[in-house]
Amino acid sequence: MYQLRMLQLSRRDFLRAATTIGAAGCFGAHHAAAAAEPPPETTTIRLVHAPSICTAPQYIAEEFLRLDGFTDVQYLPVGTRNGPYALADGRGDIAMWDTPGLIPHLDAGKPIVLLAGVHAGCYELFGNEEVRVIRDLKGKRVAIQYVGGGDQVLISSMLAYVGINPQQEVTWDAGESVRDAMELFVAGKADAFLGYAQQPEELRLKQVGHVIVDTAGTGPGPNISAAWWPPTVISRSGTRSRPSTRCARSSRPPISAPPIPRARRASSPTSCTSPASRSGSA
Repeated sequence: MYQLRMLQLSRRDFLRAATTIGAAGCFGAHHAAAAAEPPPETTTIRLVHAPSICTAPQYIAEEFLRLDGFTDVQYLPVGTRNGPYALADGRGDIAMWDTPGLIPHLDAGKPIVLLAGVHAGCYELFGNEEVRVIRDLKGKRVAIQYVGGGDQVLISSMLAYVGINPQQEVTWDAGESVRDAMELFVAGKADAFLGYAQQPEELRLKQVGHVIVDTAGTGPGPNISAAWWPPTVISRSGTRSRPSTRCARSSRPPISAPPIPRARRASSPTSCTSPASRSGSA
């Protein structure tokens, strides 16, 4: 009779029961582990907020941070350009940021520490009909978000890998915002553009360009997709910005980025201002 009832259990009932048991086990284990650990050094933690879908895990993690003893979880809005600066000057404690965009700050000795990767990459390099491979970018125009941003650093490393000088053999067109850079490519004012999150899907819907490099799976050389992993980053500018004793110390490996080439001013109402002079630009 018992076996008959088990056979009659619907798929929906089975999934509901399995989910409930799994969730109870996970949260029970978490509470036990949290109770066994010492409280954090401070009960306040400041997360750098950027308007990007990639940072969604930060908001999901808020309740877990509270379970770990953080009673004051704050979000610091800095736009899409100033996250590393907020960490370096102590305004924020922790952030998720793209790896190439952090390399210039690490090379400059800024007080930030990379903790862990988040995902394997969502960036796709698009080209027009004249650009089929990375080498075709020689002598072409590339749309970027801003001078020294992660997209420019990553594309520069790709160009250098195939023997193209990113400072002399490519023209960089910088927009006023993330949307501006994509629109330069859509309008035919740039030959290539590195899109992320929803942008590749928008370009496909508009039937604009084609993918040259997909950082989630392909690249012009070894480890090119791994190089874009957005890591979790913390500030080490002072004791106030060390959120927890559980944040392991790590030493900065010797990282060297290609020299950041200068970008030209786009023909539309855009300008190439330094990230430090722009606050909250999205």
